[in-house]
Amino acid sequence: MTLCLRVTAQDVAHPDTSYLPLFDEQVHRVVADDEEIVGLALAVIDGGQLVYQKTFGETAIRSGDMITENTVFRVASVSKTFTGTLLADLAQAGALDLNTPISEDLFASSGGRQPSLLEVASHQTGLPPNAYDNDLEARVDLNRIMRRLASVDLICPVGECHTYQNLTFAALGQVMEEATEQPFAEIMQQHLFDPLEMRTASIGVEALKQSESWALPHRLDEIRNRRYVAGDPESPYDRVAPAAAVNASLQDMVAWAFANLGLNPALSTQTLITAHAWLTDTPTQDRALWRMRNRLEDTGYGLGWRHYVWEDRSLVTHSGYVAGYGAQILLDPERDFAYVALWNSDASSPWYLWPTLLELQGRGEPGNWMDDYGFPE
Repeated sequence: MTLCLRVTAQDVAHPDTSYLPLFDEQVHRVVADDEEIVGLALAVIDGGQLVYQKTFGETAIRSGDMITENTVFRVASVSKTFTGTLLADLAQAGALDLNTPISEDLFASSGGRQPSLLEVASHQTGLPPNAYDNDLEARVDLNRIMRRLASVDLICPVGECHTYQNLTFAALGQVMEEATEQPFAEIMQQHLFDPLEMRTASIGVEALKQSESWALPHRLDEIRNRRYVAGDPESPYDRVAPAAAVNASLQDMVAWAFANLGLNPALSTQTLITAHAWLTDTPTQDRALWRMRNRLEDTGYGLGWRHYVWEDRSLVTHSGYVAGYGAQILLDPERDFAYVALWNSDASSPWYLWPTLLELQGRGEPGNWMDDYGFPE
C-alpha cells in the first residue's frame, strides 16, 4: 500500500528528545510495513513543548484525500477521559457532588446501595465487566438494557472492585444534563471544547460527518478477499455518548494533552487533581497487559482515566477502539510529557508504539515490543 505523508513536526531544541529520531524510524517502519494502516496521526509533547507531530495516509483508502492534523476521528473510549474530566469540572464549580448516589431512575444496583457518581466514573459498580455491551451491540432498546442492570448479581460489593463499564458510565451524561439543564454535547462544548480551543471536536456520528475533514473507518472485508474497505462510522456506542462518542482531530488531542498536563489555565488544577486521582486498583488490567510485566508495576483508574506505573513513571492514560477507529493518549505530568495517536483501521501495530516510545526514552533502544506483538522485522 502506498501512503501519502504530511509532516508538521516542530524542530524544538530540547535536551531530552534525542529519542525522537529513533522513534520516528519506528513510526515509518510500521507505516511502510503494516499494510493494514490506512491513516495515522500522532504527536509527542515533551518538556511542555510540542516536539513531534506527523500524519500519514488517507481519510478513505485509495481516495487521495490526505489525513491532516485537522482530520477528525472517533476517539472511542478515550471519550471517557473527557466525560470524567467534565464531571470533575462541574463538581469543582459546585454544580454536583461526586459523592451523591446515582439515581435509580438511571440504573438500579442489586448491591444494597446505589454507587456514587465517583464510583460510577471509576467503574466501581460491582457489575460484571462490560455488562450488557453485547445487547447494546445487538441494538436492544437502551432503556430496557438499563432496567435489566437491577437484576444482575454483582461480582463484588459496590465500591470494592474495578469492573470496566460502558452503560453505567454513559448514565453520567444524564446526571450532568440534569445538573446544568443543558444537553450533554452543549455542556462538553461550553466547558471543555471551546475553552481549550478544540476547534474540530464534537459529539456523535452526525457531527463527525459534518466535519470539513474526517476519517472513515476501515475493516477487513472477508467477502472481498480480506481487503480493507471504507465503512460507516455509525456504531451502537453512539447511544452511550459519554462513554464512546467524542470526535477529535490530532490538533484537538494535542490541546487536550496540554490541558491535562496543567499547561492550559482554562482547566483548573483542582479539576485535574480530582479527575486524575487514583481511585481504585485495576488487577484485570494488570492481567490484560501481562506481556509488559517487566516494565509495568501497577495499574489503577480515576475519573475516566487509567493509571499505569511504568517503572518509576506515573502515567495517566486511556485507549479506545470502536468499529475501525483506534485512539490513545498517554501523559506523564511530572515530565510535562504526552503522546497521542489516532488511526482509522483495525491495524494492530499502532497499539504498540507507546511502549516503544517509553523504551526509547528510558533506554535509548526500541526494545522488542513490535516483535512480541506480532509485528516482526
